[in-house]
Amino acid sequence: LTYDKDGNPMDGSGNPIDNAEQPQGAQVNVGDLSQGLVNYIKTKEGYGIKIDPNNPRSDVKAYDDFKQYSIGFGTKARSRTETLTYAQAEQRLIATVKRFRTGVLQQRDQYGYNWNSAAVDALTSFAYNLGLGRIAQLTDNGRRSNNEIARKILEYNQAGGRRLAGLVQRRREESASFIKAQTREELAFK
Repeated sequence: LTYDKDGNPMDGSGNPIDNAEQPQGAQVNVGDLSQGLVNYIKTKEGYGIKIDPNNPRSDVKAYDDFKQYSIGFGTKARSRTETLTYAQAEQRLIATVKRFRTGVLQQRDQYGYNWNSAAVDALTSFAYNLGLGRIAQLTDNGRRSNNEIARKILEYNQAGGRRLAGLVQRRREESASFIKAQTREELAFK
């Protein structure tokens, strides 16, 4: 994924990724996930490369996304020629977010952190964008305080070696959400 000069996402071929407000409709069942987390990731990832750009719920096709092919709401495509309906893209998004949330919870428990659901949501968005391995890096394998983690989140603002406005903003939002979710004592926890 690349970004134009204004920080808007583009696929590897320079085509814009639709990052506008997502189409509204029946609420998709997100199970134990926060609907706010799912909606946040939708707006940050965009819906992808629509086959019919004039239809907000058009089928989408896979696009070159830096080191992989992605599709829909930034999920990994199964092939470079894959297409999905809007409903399929939502289902894959939810399954992927659940997998990342589970990974964040496992690391919380492994390292003994006291993250509540809002802090877990912030870190799930971070991991969805960067991968679960970055959580271990972010926490320094459980050695950083929550306050240090909140500051470190801000450093992950580059793609392809370039600092990108869209990632700077996303990291600010994730860090603020992570901080807001905790008391002063919880932030000092190490």
